[in-house]
Amino acid sequence: MIKIKDLNKVNDKRSKGRRRKKNPPTKEEKTIRITKQTDIVQRDEFHGAEEPMPNVTLREIKRQKKAAQKAAEREQEEQLRREAEEAEESRSRIELTNTEDKTEEEQPEKLDESKITVSGGEKKEQALEKSEEKSEHKSRKEKKAEKAEKAEKSEKPVEEISNVTDIRAARKKEKKKKLYKKIAAIAVVVAFGVGVYASREVWVPKLEGILDRPHATIVNDGKKESGNFPLTFDESSVNVIKQLSDGIVRVDDRNITFYDESGNKISDNSHNFANPVVRTSGKRVLVYDNGGNSFRVLNKKGELLSKDIDQSILLAEIAPDSTVAVVTQTEKYAAVLTVYDSSGAEIYQWSSSRRILDISFDKDGSGCCISTFSSSSGALRSVIYHVTFDSTEEKMKSEQLETLAVAVQRNDNGDYWVVGDTSFYKLDSNGKILLQYEYPDELSDFAMTDTTAAVAFEGIQRKTGTLAVFRSDSDGDKPDSVVYTQSGKPKKMTAENKKIILLSEDNIEAYDSAGNLLATAAVSSEYLDFVYLNDSVYFLGLREINKIAFET
Repeated sequence: MIKIKDLNKVNDKRSKGRRRKKNPPTKEEKTIRITKQTDIVQRDEFHGAEEPMPNVTLREIKRQKKAAQKAAEREQEEQLRREAEEAEESRSRIELTNTEDKTEEEQPEKLDESKITVSGGEKKEQALEKSEEKSEHKSRKEKKAEKAEKAEKSEKPVEEISNVTDIRAARKKEKKKKLYKKIAAIAVVVAFGVGVYASREVWVPKLEGILDRPHATIVNDGKKESGNFPLTFDESSVNVIKQLSDGIVRVDDRNITFYDESGNKISDNSHNFANPVVRTSGKRVLVYDNGGNSFRVLNKKGELLSKDIDQSILLAEIAPDSTVAVVTQTEKYAAVLTVYDSSGAEIYQWSSSRRILDISFDKDGSGCCISTFSSSSGALRSVIYHVTFDSTEEKMKSEQLETLAVAVQRNDNGDYWVVGDTSFYKLDSNGKILLQYEYPDELSDFAMTDTTAAVAFEGIQRKTGTLAVFRSDSDGDKPDSVVYTQSGKPKKMTAENKKIILLSEDNIEAYDSAGNLLATAAVSSEYLDFVYLNDSVYFLGLREINKIAFET
């Protein structure tokens, strides 16, 4: 490379040589000089003769020279820019992979390039203008530098290939790290889940305590609704009120009357039963003559089935699909269970030497639970059975229970609730006792669903009562909650889903399965029974039926 100082010295010598000339050249001398500089000969390609090139003016020569200088400048700038970009790319690749370090020989070269970039950016125009005239006569050192630069460029592809390989290896390594992290995270989650499940007996009761915190009690005004209410009737020896899915039904000595929720009379059907007993399921009503030999199935539109049998009816029940089970007695057996379909055809029969006290159908009507009892040495003992109507063998037979089992029902956990006259039981699917709760006082009433069971007793003090609640999902050996009421003696109770509705002497109250008081309302002490339907309570009195709103 030609240094700027050398160019300055040459220009100074030229200027000094021009000063020594005393007389300026004449017009003819200038013409001769230009002619000598521009008379470049070339050989004719067709005739082999040499002929002079056309004369070129001094202005044209200067213009061409400036154009050549500018082209050279642009080319050199482009070359410097490409070199800088290549150096930057190589540097970034080396930093990304962290696989190679810069050698001591490469560092000065890159420093020189940066110096050339900085210093050349400031003075490159002046240096190129002054060195253009001597660019054709480069020194040996400059030629060696160009060769070294070309050799460096030729080695760059190899370096780039190695860098690409290192980048791929680094990426694979990073993917493996991410995979190991994911596997470790999954293992931690699985271990945590196993630990939580293994310790569920510790934290589940605490969580239930948090979830079962007391709710705000709704105090209903207990105001009687008007309109069609009260529903009045003559005093009768038989007055029964039952719930339907879309209304209520009342049975007395002579009639079976259907009402909608607003108290409108839908239909009225007479019967000739001396001792009518009522059972309901959905929209259907079963009425049978206790000790007689006939039963009827009705809905609000009329009679669906009427059947007479040979033996006296001791007990009967209706299933959701209108299947009817009837218990009779023969000379050979103390109890015979006969099941009829909706058309009155016999589909199943089961006999026992024990007397049957209660029947409860499965939800789908495919089977039922049976409570039987017998006496020995003055003590009453019960055995529970579960049968299906497609098999002659019992599905379950319990061990003997030291109580009179007045009601039985299967819960949603596959176990069996049993309400005895002295104790409450929960049996497993094989009939083994899981829980036995002895009553603190005489049993007042009970209620059961497939999720919740409850029993109520009179309290020790006057106008007090006790309510014991059991949940199907509990594994405990005692009631899940015990409530001591202050609203008088418990009279009647019912259960719906996970709510228990208790009628006492002065109040009607609603509790959840955790024993929390959900709602209350003051009522008359003259009410004998009630029905709970769609946030309303229908009370049965001696000569009327009243209705109140009861939000829970």
